[in-house]
Amino acid sequence: NTRQIIAAAMAVAGDQVVDDLGDEQRRGDAETGVGRDGLKPMLKCCDSHTDELSFVVAEIHQLVSIDTIGIGDLAVAVASNDQAKKVRDALSAAGIQSQALDTYDGRPTDAVKVGTHHRIKGLEFKVVLLPFLGAGDFPRPQVPGQGDVEYAEATELAMSCLFVAMTRPRDGLFLTCTGDPSAVLEPALASFELL
Repeated sequence: NTRQIIAAAMAVAGDQVVDDLGDEQRRGDAETGVGRDGLKPMLKCCDSHTDELSFVVAEIHQLVSIDTIGIGDLAVAVASNDQAKKVRDALSAAGIQSQALDTYDGRPTDAVKVGTHHRIKGLEFKVVLLPFLGAGDFPRPQVPGQGDVEYAEATELAMSCLFVAMTRPRDGLFLTCTGDPSAVLEPALASFELL
């Protein structure tokens, strides 16, 4: 990763406490060892989910027009399988080949990889796009019947998965939201170039 990508991920979820084989530590206290600079991650606020998907499609077209980035160097990660399906449908409608992350074994393919924040763990791409990070979308709202402790645990897991997704790109990171950005992004806004 670049310093800018790690800084943005740390600003979003660096205060979270993680359990590493029984040893609890704050994620932001870990040594990152990042040695190169790059562009600030970008955050695009849109008017609708359709606009977010249109931005993702347009950005993919723009990125692959650069000689050093191929379609297989890109990934789109979202919080849920339903959202992943919406992304894949939008890419298909735009004539962009995609592959579900749950069928990707790490071997190069000429397709944008699409899946959840959880599923992208352990993988690396030149550029990652993370849509649906608006205040009304992420983290998921508490549902009726879900206790406060259960909701807090689900939110903590979602934050951890978002951190992982934000650290998967080597060179470029794009986030989108509908309306206002999620409250979890608010403390990190200075780490992003706002589009």
